[in-house]
Amino acid sequence: TWTDPADPDFQRVLVWCDGGRQPDVPKGQQYFNATGLFPGSGHTISTRTADVSGNINSTWMNSTAATHPPNVWVTTPNGGGSIEAGGSAFITWEYDNIPTSTNVRIDLLKGGACDSNILEAYQVWAGSYVWSVPVSLAPGSDYRIRITESEHGSFDDSDADFSVTPPTPRITVQSPNGGETLWQDNSYTIYWTYQGEVGSTAILQLYENGVLVEPMIAAPSMGTGGWGSYSWTPSSLLEGDSYKIRVYSSAYPSVSDMSDMEFSIVPEPKGVTVISPNGGESWARGSTQTIQWSYFGHPYSTTCLLYTSPSPRDRTRSRMPSSA
Repeated sequence: TWTDPADPDFQRVLVWCDGGRQPDVPKGQQYFNATGLFPGSGHTISTRTADVSGNINSTWMNSTAATHPPNVWVTTPNGGGSIEAGGSAFITWEYDNIPTSTNVRIDLLKGGACDSNILEAYQVWAGSYVWSVPVSLAPGSDYRIRITESEHGSFDDSDADFSVTPPTPRITVQSPNGGETLWQDNSYTIYWTYQGEVGSTAILQLYENGVLVEPMIAAPSMGTGGWGSYSWTPSSLLEGDSYKIRVYSSAYPSVSDMSDMEFSIVPEPKGVTVISPNGGESWARGSTQTIQWSYFGHPYSTTCLLYTSPSPRDRTRSRMPSSA
C-alpha cells in the first residue's frame, strides 16, 4: 500500500513484482495485491509514478516482503493430561495458508523420537481425528503428537508432553451376547475379549432370570492376544429363554462381564421324512428295493417298520429284517 503523490497531474502507479511488470494501479486505489505466490517465499515489489502526459518518474520505490509460511499446528493433545491405552482420544489441529486438498500425517513421539505412525494421510480440512489408542502402547509420561502437512512439509508438535496410562482391566462377553438360540447337547463356543491386568484364568457362569444356575461352567485360560474362548455343551436339563453367560477373572473377581441380553436353550429339533416309497409304487415279491429318508437333528438310530393295512385302526406292522 502507499499514499498517492499530491501532484495535480498524477495519474497512475506502475508496478513490478520480482522484475515482472504488473497491471498499472490507477490514482486513488493506493494498493497492489500480488497473487499466485508460494507460501513462505520472499519477493520484491517495485513502483514508479506516471502523470496524465505519460511522463514516468525516474525514481524507483522498492520494497521487499515475504508471504506467510504454510502452517499447521496441534491443538489437542497439546501437553498435560493423560490418555488410556486401549481407549480413544481426539487429535485436533488448525492450519493456515494450506490448500484444503492437502493431507496431513500424524505421528506419535516418545522422548522426542518417532514411536509410531498413527495415520499416514488424512485430509487437512477435517481438523480432527479419533485415535484408537493401542492397548499394547507402553505407559509413559513423555509422549507428544506431530502433525505434518504434505504440501510443503511443515509440521508441529504438541507444546508439552502428555501421559499414556495402562489400560483399565476389562472383560467383555462377545458370544452368546443375546438373541441366540442354543440347542441342548450341542457344542458351542463362548467368546470374550479382555484388556489390562486380568490374570491368567477366567471363570464362566450361567444365569437364568438373573439367578445363578451353574456356578462354574469352566475355568479356562483367560486367552491370548486379548481374546478368550471355551467350548460348552448345554445340558438337556437346561431349557428356557432367559439365560446369560458371565465371565470374570479368577484373580480379580470384580473384573467381569455378562451377556448384554438373554439367549435361549431349547431341545434340538429332530425329525425323519420318508422319501421312497412314498405311495403309488408297486414292488414285486422277492425283489430288492431301496428305502430312502431324510432327517434333521440327531435321531441317532432309525428303525424301519412295514405296515400291511391302510386303515390306522386295523393295520398291522412288522419289523423289517434290518435297521439303520
